[in-house]
Amino acid sequence: MRLLIGALITVIIGAVPITGTPTRGEGPPEVVSGHYIIYTKPPGRLVLQSESAQQLAKRRGANVQLIPPSYKKGVASVREGAFVVMMSDTQPTVSILADLAKHPEVYLIEPVYVATLFTTGPNDPFFDQQTYLNQTELIQFWGMKQSHDVVVAVVDTGVNLTHPDLANRVVFRHLDQPNGYDDDQNGIIDDTRGAAFTTSRPDRQPIDEHGHGTHISGIIAAEINNAMGVAGISRRAMILPIRVTNAMGQLNQVDAAMGILYAVEQGANIILCAWGYTMANQVLKDAIALAQSQGVLVIAAMGNSGTDVPEYPAALPGVVAVGAIGANRVPLHFSSTGSHISFVGYGAGMVGLGLGDTVQTLSGTSQAAAVVTGIAATLWGYNPNLSASDLKTIMIFSAETLLDQRNPVTGYGLLSPEKAFRHLNTSPLPPVFMPTVPVSSDSATPWWISVLLFPVTVVSGLLGWLF
Repeated sequence: MRLLIGALITVIIGAVPITGTPTRGEGPPEVVSGHYIIYTKPPGRLVLQSESAQQLAKRRGANVQLIPPSYKKGVASVREGAFVVMMSDTQPTVSILADLAKHPEVYLIEPVYVATLFTTGPNDPFFDQQTYLNQTELIQFWGMKQSHDVVVAVVDTGVNLTHPDLANRVVFRHLDQPNGYDDDQNGIIDDTRGAAFTTSRPDRQPIDEHGHGTHISGIIAAEINNAMGVAGISRRAMILPIRVTNAMGQLNQVDAAMGILYAVEQGANIILCAWGYTMANQVLKDAIALAQSQGVLVIAAMGNSGTDVPEYPAALPGVVAVGAIGANRVPLHFSSTGSHISFVGYGAGMVGLGLGDTVQTLSGTSQAAAVVTGIAATLWGYNPNLSASDLKTIMIFSAETLLDQRNPVTGYGLLSPEKAFRHLNTSPLPPVFMPTVPVSSDSATPWWISVLLFPVTVVSGLLGWLF
């Protein structure tokens, strides 16, 4: 074991952060400089020690971040006792890690891997004139009668909380009012509308400064028939925004794991991870496994490398992994492939919400995963008694295989509304929209009503003249 840990230290010390843009899956891993995850377990009864592994790290001058932090309550442990040591360039990293490796509590040391958002764009201006909802049959889902809200945790760059198309579609946590206090005592002040797990937001607010999280949230749940912005797929999806990136959209897997644990604690039904990397930290694997054990459906984007190199969390067991196709149902060149792919969704020229009150057009497996998430939320909103396993089974039977059979390029295929309705034993009706603006009694009669009533007017006039 000591040899294994020693070899691991040699590897992680040599893993220098890459400043360029390497081919996915090739070269040394991209890591957070000076950050290492220390996994611990209680020492044997006969082992005498003067200090814990955490105390040792602190004595050597490293900063320590617990995994999971103290806010987690009511959720099973994830690598209990694990922590992150954070060291500056001036500290003796090799020496500190070597001392930790010798400690009887320590059994594994990992670097902190990064992750990448799976979106390309902005796209060609031609796509600004397109709307994928009109190009496809997805609007049929609006006719499905849904009885319950479905909480979708978007673990991403945050959400534009004031966008009029999303303001009413974001979860409001009544247990923690915006009053400057930690009302629910979960360690986060005023996490009224989600939370942030990144040092770039010390106020812990999930405010989007990048745009990626807002864009995919709009695809899922933007308000329908409100005379602004875009229309989402699900009418009952409620977005739980969880920010794990900085303003540039950069993230690491420790912060992502903390965001996933928060989503589980807050009762999310679905967790969307529209990012990934070719290597996975154990804490991320544990967080995903924990979410699944709590009945949460985890959906992840396959990746935009255009290769078959697995990226995580999409390649983890039980995760619904989504690739991207165009409006012509042909797989997009950038969509990653692999035996773990579950479905494909539309991912080219996706018009969605941006920062401020803007609209932007993006492409990627992130957008495709958002489409599948919106469909899953709609199906679950129709029948909330389904388990995550039941829902995945219905999704499989509701897919149109785009090739001869399930394959590494399109998985089970594209989710079909007609098949979904059939397997849910429902007959959707055309959606009924309430008017968003009251019609004034003295407003002018629309021209088309005058045209329709013209024959009646003529007949009435003739009758009045004759009699």
